[in-house]
Amino acid sequence: DGAIIVEADIAVYTKTPLLWRPPSRVANDFLRMFESGVGSDVTFVVGGERVSAHRSILLARSSALSSICDEAAPGDDIEISAVSLAVFKAVMRFAYSDELSSPDALSTLEGARTLLTAANRFSITRLKQLAEVELASQHLSVESAADLLLLADAHSCPQLRESAMEYIVEHAAAVMATEGWARLGESNELLRELMEKVFTAKRPAAEGADAELPPMDSNGRSDAYVTCR
Repeated sequence: DGAIIVEADIAVYTKTPLLWRPPSRVANDFLRMFESGVGSDVTFVVGGERVSAHRSILLARSSALSSICDEAAPGDDIEISAVSLAVFKAVMRFAYSDELSSPDALSTLEGARTLLTAANRFSITRLKQLAEVELASQHLSVESAADLLLLADAHSCPQLRESAMEYIVEHAAAVMATEGWARLGESNELLRELMEKVFTAKRPAAEGADAELPPMDSNGRSDAYVTCR
């Protein structure tokens, strides 16, 4: 079509030798401390297994776990309940190295949701945010949207909350037919906010921005609920 494409490989030669720059080993060094237990001064018990840790690391990386350590008597093992050993170790690994235990750790809906909940509980902020972004970008669907909105609201995840809201508004009829919607219906505040967004999105432009929303009952439902569903 009258166009010409020129491809060229360019090699640059210099008399100055290239110097090797060593990579950072901080993450690996701290992770080795955790995995070996060398120098540890606190022990958690999860699912009957003991996990050694260092108070100084937790002081810098996990305010929640640091507080638990401060409340325990010196030398006593600290029981951690309502979390699996694998999840707890994944959270601790991230606390030490700022790296996921596996590239696929957040690849599934359940994995990302579980790590977000644990990271929120133990105050591992960046892990929580990574899981939040993964849920918002990769795991929102008709079936998961309502439950993820509840999760985001419960654990203060603004990005996931907004993404779930927008998804539900765009797929309102389909989401309202899921089991998650029934659970979402138990939150009057969330339901009302959602309905306001749905009605605002569906309202004809001719009605104007100041048009009033239909009156809602104590459950955040209006006469338009049936129509919308």
